Amino acid sequence: MSPENGRRVEWAFSPALRILSRARAPFLQAACAAGTGLGRPAESLFIGLTLSLGVFSQEQQLHGAAELSLQRPGATNSEKLVAVGGSGDTKRHPAETNEAILLLQRTVEEMTRGLGPHHTNTLHTVSELAKAPAKAGKAAEGERFAQEALDGLRRELGTEHPETLRAMFNLAEVYARQLKTAELERVLDQLLPMQSRVLGPKHPDTLATVAARATAYLHANRPDKAEPMLKELLEVRRRVQGAESAETTEAMEALATAFIALEEQSKARQLYQDLLAVRRRLLGSDNPKTLRTQHDLCHLCSSMADYTGAALGREELLPRECRVLGPDHHDSRCTLSQLGYDYFQLGRLPEAQKCFADLLELQTRLSGPRGLETDAARDALAECLARRGKAAAAAALYADWVAAERRRDDARRQDSPPGLFAGALEDRLAAEKKPALTNNVLVAATVNGRPIFETQVQQALAAGEDRLRRQFASQPEVLRRRLEELRKETLENLISQELITRDFFHERFEVPGQSVEEAVARQINSQHQGDTNQFLRLLAATGRTLDDIRLGHERRLIEQAMRHRKLLHLAAPTPGEIELYYFTHEAEFRLAESVDLGLIAVNKNPTNTAEALTVQQKEVRDLRARLAAGADFAAEARLHSQGAQARNGGNWGWIEVSALRKELAEVAKTLKLGEVSEVIETPEAFYIMHIKDRRPASLQPLPVVRERIEKDLIRTRREAAEERWIESLRRSAVIAYY
Repeated sequence: MSPENGRRVEWAFSPALRILSRARAPFLQAACAAGTGLGRPAESLFIGLTLSLGVFSQEQQLHGAAELSLQRPGATNSEKLVAVGGSGDTKRHPAETNEAILLLQRTVEEMTRGLGPHHTNTLHTVSELAKAPAKAGKAAEGERFAQEALDGLRRELGTEHPETLRAMFNLAEVYARQLKTAELERVLDQLLPMQSRVLGPKHPDTLATVAARATAYLHANRPDKAEPMLKELLEVRRRVQGAESAETTEAMEALATAFIALEEQSKARQLYQDLLAVRRRLLGSDNPKTLRTQHDLCHLCSSMADYTGAALGREELLPRECRVLGPDHHDSRCTLSQLGYDYFQLGRLPEAQKCFADLLELQTRLSGPRGLETDAARDALAECLARRGKAAAAAALYADWVAAERRRDDARRQDSPPGLFAGALEDRLAAEKKPALTNNVLVAATVNGRPIFETQVQQALAAGEDRLRRQFASQPEVLRRRLEELRKETLENLISQELITRDFFHERFEVPGQSVEEAVARQINSQHQGDTNQFLRLLAATGRTLDDIRLGHERRLIEQAMRHRKLLHLAAPTPGEIELYYFTHEAEFRLAESVDLGLIAVNKNPTNTAEALTVQQKEVRDLRARLAAGADFAAEARLHSQGAQARNGGNWGWIEVSALRKELAEVAKTLKLGEVSEVIETPEAFYIMHIKDRRPASLQPLPVVRERIEKDLIRTRREAAEERWIESLRRSAVIAYY
C-alpha cells in the first residue's frame, strides 16, 4: 500500500470508528460483502454469524466486523473501504446525520477511485448506503444513489443476478420511506416474480419481498389482497424457518394487522395470544418485544369492548414496563392512560381517578402544563371527577390555565397592532351576555370540562371574517347572517379538533417532536423567507409564543394522522357503482355547446359626444372590413382590442356559448367557422367575433369521466365516514355551549 493510500484509509477510517463506537444498529452488510465479494468467505461467514447470533454486544459486533477487514494482514485499501462503508449505515443520532452522510459520500468516492465506478463492489456499496440518506430524511439523495447503483448492477451483472435483485429491493425500501406508493408497488411487482424464478419461492429474500408487498397492500387500504399473501408467508416461514423463528413471529404480527384492517378482531386476538406465548418462551416476559406484543393485545381487547380482559392484561403489564422501560417511557404512560380508561368503562371510578392523576403528574413534569398530552390527561381526570360528582374539583383543574389565558389575552390587546383583533371583542360578546368561566375570561364552549376560549374562536375565523366584510360591505343583514354561520362553523371545527386530539391520545399515539419542528421551519421559510427574527417579532407583536405555534402544528399533525387512520380502510368504489352513478347522473356529464373563440373588444367612452361615438363606430367598421379582407385576427387584436385577452391576440380558447352575454351568444350560435362577425354593439363596447372551432352539446363517455366519478364517490364516502366518526366522539363526550 502506498503512503498516500494509507493516509487516505486512515482519514476515512478514524471518523468511521468513532461513529461505530456511538452506533446503535448492529448491522454491517457492506463489511460482510467485503469478505464474500473479494474472495474471503471465511471472514464473511464469521461476520455474519457474529451479527446474527449476537455473540458480542452491539458495539463489539460493529468494531469486530470493521476490524476484521481493516486489520487483516494483506488487506487492500479497497477492501478496507468496503468495511468503512458499512459503518455509516449504522448512524442514527439526529445530531450526527449530516456527518454520517458526508462520510458515506466520501467512502463511495474512495471506492470509486480504488475500484472504479462500475466495479460491482462499488455499486453494491452505493446500493446499501442509499438507505442511509433515506433514513436520515434526505430521501431524494437516497433514491438517486439507489437508482444509479441498480442501473450499474443491471449493466454489469444482468437483470436477474442476485445482487441486482437485492439492489431492486433496496430501491423499493427507499420508495417506501418516501411514501411513493405507486413506484414502490411497481418495483415490488417486477421483483417478486424474478426472485421466485431465480432464487426460489422459499428463499429469504423472496419471502422478504412477499412481506413488503403485503405491507404495501395494507398501506394502500387493500387488506383483502394482503391477507392471502400473509397467510401463505406465515405457513412457509413456519415450515422452512420454524414455528418460533423471528421471521415467523414477524409474519404473525403482520397477519394480525391485516385481520384488524378486515375487522376480523377475533382472529387477530388469537394470533396475538399465540405470538405473546411464543415471545415469552423465547425472549422472556420482560423483553421489550414481548411487552409491546402484550401492549397491542390489550389495546385490541379494549377495541373489542373487552375492558375486563384489557384491564387484567394492563395490570400485569404496567409494573413490567415501568421496571424495564421506565415510568416516563411512552409505552408505560400509554398503558397507565389506557388502564384508567378501562377502569372508567368498568365503572371503577376511584381506580380510574388515581390512574389519571398519576398520568397528569407525569405529563406535567415531562411536557409542561400546556402540552397536548398534559391537556389530554387533565381532560381525562376532569371527566372522571365530574362523573363522580366532584364538579368543583374538575373546574379547579383549569383554574391556572384560565388565569394564563387571561394574561395572554391582555397581552394581545396591549401589544397588538391596531385592528389585529377586531374591535373590542370582549365588549361585543359581553353585550351578547356570553358568560365567563372565571377571571372574566370568555368561554365559547367546553369539551369534557376543557374550555374553548372566545379568543381562540376569533383567531380561527379572523381571515374568513375579513373576507366576508369586504364581500358584503353593502349588505349588512346578509353580512350579519353569514358571520353568525361562520362563527358557528368555526366553533364546531374547534370542538371537533378537541375530540380528535382526545381520541389520538386515547389510542396511545404520539407526535414525533421532529415533525413539529419541521412544520415550524416550513412556516418560517414560506411566510417569512426563512427570517427567524422577523417571525419572532411578529409573535411578540401578537402576544403569542413559539410554544403556541408548536402546539398549533402539533394539533394539525394529530388531526391529519387521525383522519388518515380512521378513513384509511374505506373500500374503493367498484366498477358497477361507478357505472350506476354515471347513468343516474347523466346531467352532470353533459357538455354544453362551446366554441374556440377569438374576440376583439373596443370600449366606449361614456363621456364621448355623439360625434366622437360616430367616429369610433367608423373605426371599428373599418377594422372589421380589414379582417373580412384577410387581415390577421390575432395581430389586429393585439393592436386594437381592449379586452382581457388582447395580449393573447384576442384568443379566449374554448368557452361555453351559454357563458357569453346574450348579444354575443346569439351571434356565436350562428356564426360559421372561420368567418368574422359583423360589429356587435352593446351599451358598453363594440365587439368583433371570430369562431375557430365548435363543439356541439354532448354526453361525455364513461371512460373520460370514470376517474372523476371515482374521486367524487371516494370523497363522498370519506365525508360520510368522517361525519359518523366525529358523531361517535361527540356521543362519548360532554359538550357545553355558552
